[in-house]
This record gives sequence, structure tokens and C-alpha cells, in this order.
Amino acid sequence: MQWPPLYGGGFLSAVGQLAAFYYVLGAVLHYVIPAIFNVQGIQEQPRKPGEVSRDAINSIGEPACRQQQQEQQQQQGTAEAPAGAAAPPAAVPARKRSDSTM
Repeated sequence: MQWPPLYGGGFLSAVGQLAAFYYVLGAVLHYVIPAIFNVQGIQEQPRKPGEVSRDAINSIGEPACRQQQQEQQQQQGTAEAPAGAAAPPAAVPARKRSDSTM
């Protein structure tokens, strides 16, 4: 099943879809579920005012910047391997055999 982009395609479409899903799901988990069910927090101290919103806004910034950089690099032909990708194995010279071990 293929989902059509929200608007156009490429970077803005990806960011829009990511933000829409992330923030709608976050709002449901943060406001709706605790209103319906009794949810016990795992954090010992209460969070400071505005801390939840700040963390939510900051969490989308880095992936959006990384995606934009990768698209620019691909257009320029200078794309690097994604973070965490295994590097190709280095050439290892063959060991010399010793005639005495044969």
C-alpha cells in the first residue's frame, strides 16, 4: 500500500508527514490516554512548565536537518554512507607461508 504525499513530494512532504504523525500520536499519548485510563508516571520529579513542549519541538529538528543535508548531497553527487553503515572491509595482505610449517 502506498500513501500519497500530503503536498508535492521530497523533503517538505516527508517532514510534513513525519510531523503530522509524530505530533498527533504524541498528543493522543500525552492528553487522550491519561484522560481515559489511570496512567502512573515513571518520572520521580514533576517536569518544569514548558519542558514537554520544548522537548517535542527539539526532537523534530535534527532528523529534518539530516534529511535535507542528505538530499542536497545526493543532488551534488557527494552523498556519504548513512550513519551506522558498515564500512567496506579494508584489503588485508595475504600472509606468507612458512615452509617449515608445511
